[in-house]
This record gives sequence, C-alpha cells and structure tokens, in this order.
Amino acid sequence: MENKLLYVNEHLTCRNYVSDHRCFFKYYSWNSGVIFQDFNEKINYLVFVLEGECLITCGQFLNRIIAKRELIFLPPFAIRSITTEKDCQVLICSFDLPFDVCIKSTLQEIKNLPLDEISYDFSPTKIKDELWSFVNLLIILLKQKINCKHVHEIKQIEMFLLFKFFYTKEELKWLFYEFRNEKQNFENFVMQNYKDVQSVDELVKLYGGSRTSFESQFKKVFNESPGQWILKQLADRIRYKAADPGITIKELADAFNFNSMTHFFRFCKSHFGCTPTDLINHKGLI
Repeated sequence: MENKLLYVNEHLTCRNYVSDHRCFFKYYSWNSGVIFQDFNEKINYLVFVLEGECLITCGQFLNRIIAKRELIFLPPFAIRSITTEKDCQVLICSFDLPFDVCIKSTLQEIKNLPLDEISYDFSPTKIKDELWSFVNLLIILLKQKINCKHVHEIKQIEMFLLFKFFYTKEELKWLFYEFRNEKQNFENFVMQNYKDVQSVDELVKLYGGSRTSFESQFKKVFNESPGQWILKQLADRIRYKAADPGITIKELADAFNFNSMTHFFRFCKSHFGCTPTDLINHKGLI
C-alpha cells in the first residue's frame, strides 16, 4: 500500500512551500511529440531522463539524443528545448549556484582540469546507481507534492554530494563543461537581447550590475565598446533589410525605430557614406 503525505494543508499553507514555478526540482511525464521550452534564461538546468528518449537542443548543439539513465547539463543564456521522441519521464533540476560551499569549490576546481584534447560535443552522462536511487526517491516525494523549500535545498546539496562522491573529476568536467562559461554566457545574453533594447543603458539594466563592469566584460568578449558594436550590428541589419523588394525609405526607417527621417539620413551618411535612397537602389551592397 502506497503511503500518502500526512497533514497536506499544513504543507500547502507553509510560507516555505515552493510553488510549481519556483521548484528547484520538477518531475514530468510526457507523451511522444511534446516540445518543452519553459526555461528561465538566467538559470542552469540538469535534465535526468528516467524513461523513454528525447531530443535536446542547447545553443549550437541541435537535437542530441538523451535516453533512459542519462543526464545532461544546460547552461544559461542559450536557446534550449526538449522534444520527446518516445513517451518520457524526466526530472529537471534548476539552480543558480549550489548552496554548499565545498561543492562550489569543487565545481570551480574541475573547470581548470584538462580534457586531454577531447572536443566537447554535448554528449550525455550516465546516471550511476547511487544517483539513480536518489532520483527515484526524489520523484516519490515530488509525486506526493512535497514542495517544501528546505527539502529542495537539502536534496540539491545531496545531489551535488553524490556527484562529488561517485563521479571522477574528469566525468564532472565533462558534465559541467559549460558551467559558468562566462564568455559564452555573456555572448549568448548579448546576442539574444541587443535587438530588443534602444540603448546600451537598457542592455546594462537588463543584464544587471554596473555599466563599468558591463563595458569591461563586453570589451573582453567582443573586442570593442558596446556602443560601437551595437551600431555596427544595426548597420548590418539595415543593409540587409534594404535589399527587400519594393521597400521604401520610410518602411526601412520604421523597421528600426528611427524617430525622425533626419536622424535616419544622418545614420546612413555616417555608416554607409550614402543616402537611404542610394542604399535601397543598390540593394544594400554599399
């Protein structure tokens, strides 16, 4: 006979109860053909496949097959999706940084290990017996709606300790290869958001932190200031759009939110050395 969670109302009304949206661990049972993309762009994810088979896309890695008793790490600021090939049971763990100090230091340590010139290809990691037992017990708790914040925090610490105890540092280096890859994460963030902002200040606000630290990081990754880089990207997009058949000067200016035609003419003169009319007539090939 299956045991049931006792005193359900006490758990649901507790201020430490974790809503479904904020859960550190979530269990899913999907039919084939499901596409899952409900990821927070700033959060790390570990995906454990318990049954079935799915295709996972993360950044430049497209539709990698992840099967039963395999797991994969998904870094933040990357396009991520899961598509089920067969009926699937999946456990997803979300985290920013691990709670436990010694685990943080372990993850930092393995980042510096060489991989003997092996090229990382986003292949999955086997779920070893000890971790397999942990995952299955955790799912029993989740099915009973045990969403206490403290339980999730404790289980997250336990999970990382199991990684530390039963996986070699080389295996962990492979699994967490892209953990806190600051250059790639920052680059992904910029590429995903620069088109949606009107200024560098808006991009800085979206990222968080000071403008000074943002500009410093930007120059390390893109080798120029954010203002210069964004203007170059804008010019490239305008040049590409100018090749659209039948496009007018007003349509071209409106497509990139220029607040006046005078401003747009000055931009074209500065970046292309010609008028918008010349740019359109030459299909952007200037």
